[in-house]
Amino acid sequence: MASQSQFEPRILLAGMQELDRLAHYFRRTLRDAAVQLLQEAGDSAAIGPEIVLEAVPLACRNLLSDLSPNCGNERGLDGSSQEAA
Repeated sequence: MASQSQFEPRILLAGMQELDRLAHYFRRTLRDAAVQLLQEAGDSAAIGPEIVLEAVPLACRNLLSDLSPNCGNERGLDGSSQEAA
């Protein structure tokens, strides 16, 4: 029986920090979108799971519009180009 090779991705610390930064930014954007939806509805209730689910598309649109100037840019923050593995 052939043994399956185990692929374990290596993520650099800088990569993990960027993932954490992006996750924090997304949570903040999602919270803001949920608050915006509550305000538009004139509701003063606490943010619950239902409003969070409703806010996901709005948060994604906001996040993509904020990040769109950087999309398609193949250069890192230091100006170096990314190399394929």
